[in-house]
Amino acid sequence: MQGGLDRLGVLDSRDALQTMPAVTVIATHAVDACRLAFAPDASAVQALCQRASATALARVMAGAMRSLKQLRLQPAVPARDWGNAAAALAGVLREVPARPAEAARSAKAAAEEPAEIIRWIDEIDDAEMNEEIERLRREAAGEWDNMTKPEWREFFGYTYTGPVAPLEMLTPASRAAAAAGEA
Repeated sequence: MQGGLDRLGVLDSRDALQTMPAVTVIATHAVDACRLAFAPDASAVQALCQRASATALARVMAGAMRSLKQLRLQPAVPARDWGNAAAALAGVLREVPARPAEAARSAKAAAEEPAEIIRWIDEIDDAEMNEEIERLRREAAGEWDNMTKPEWREFFGYTYTGPVAPLEMLTPASRAAAAAGEA
């Protein structure tokens, strides 16, 4: 603990914002991972894992050092008087429930459920989330090119079932599809 505090003193963080990346630099010190990677009793798999950990820790540490350097370049600002903002915010957060209360389980309650059921993000599995993201992306991009003819007809409400055109006007492929009833 004293060694970490000594390193924090060397990094000379001047406020809480500078202290966060400084603590990250201290916490991600990769020396232990390197030492374990080159320990004589470490297996090849353990050494590989420790070297990967050391590399990742070094990257995080370098990013934290860059953040600390950028924060030090910013001009000092005078302290703000926030008054009782923290107490007011805490009061508001206490009043609002984190999640809606569970509905009573009965046959009548099931009939009153809305048509669209809204769930919290942590209640959705990855497959459902990816499917919904893809649907929203396609909707936003206006992608309809990958729809089949029956999907087009259903989506746009196409109900005409008469002849498409005089068969002489169609291409050979369209004639064959019309004859097969696919057009």
